Amino acid sequence: MKGLKCSELVLSLPHTLFAVFIDAYHAKMRDDDVAAGGGVGRIKDVTIFTALGIDTEGHKSILGFWVNEGDENKALWADVFQDMVTRGLKRVLIFVTDDFPGVKEIIKKLYPFAIINYALFTCKETSGSTFQRKYIRR
Repeated sequence: MKGLKCSELVLSLPHTLFAVFIDAYHAKMRDDDVAAGGGVGRIKDVTIFTALGIDTEGHKSILGFWVNEGDENKALWADVFQDMVTRGLKRVLIFVTDDFPGVKEIIKKLYPFAIINYALFTCKETSGSTFQRKYIRR
């Protein structure tokens, strides 16, 4: 199974967006490629990158999804962001993402004026190691 790039499905993106929410999900996928394993599908680990954009008028749109074999890594994140740039996304005010190592540097390189906010779940996970449980529940 080779990586599926969103650019194979959708050609262009808006030039400017107010916010982009981007995350990676880990899943298992059956590969039914007969040439790869003799007809019986193997179960593979895949990472599915998803991006949702909100324009300046508040309209939401799916910017894309990218399916790649294996674990999440900096090179795959760079491919996802570069694909969005190639498809026309030039300016984003706010990116909302998790704190995966290297993502901040990629965003700052491709979108130098963007603000980076971390997803609430990531903030809660991070603060859980610092604050007592009774304060996190509020």
